[in-house]
Amino acid sequence: MTILNILAPIFLIFSGAPQLIKLFKTKSGDDISLITYILTLIAVIILLVNSVETGNTTLIVSNTVSCFFLVINSFLIMKYRFEKNTR
Repeated sequence: MTILNILAPIFLIFSGAPQLIKLFKTKSGDDISLITYILTLIAVIILLVNSVETGNTTLIVSNTVSCFFLVINSFLIMKYRFEKNTR
């Protein structure tokens, strides 16, 4: 396994963390594109299905964790926007 096969999933996993932290701190999703998160989630789900079919454990783990971050981020964006609009 090359260093790139290890680094890419690590970066993919942690790419969602900074936005998640920002969402929790600011309690606002106004400046974030929800469409981008949803399209990225769809892409990662497709990659996850492909990873399961090929049996690539590294990609299965990284795509699963990425899906988790994307779902939580998307949920928080919608939640904070809904809360803002109902005030």
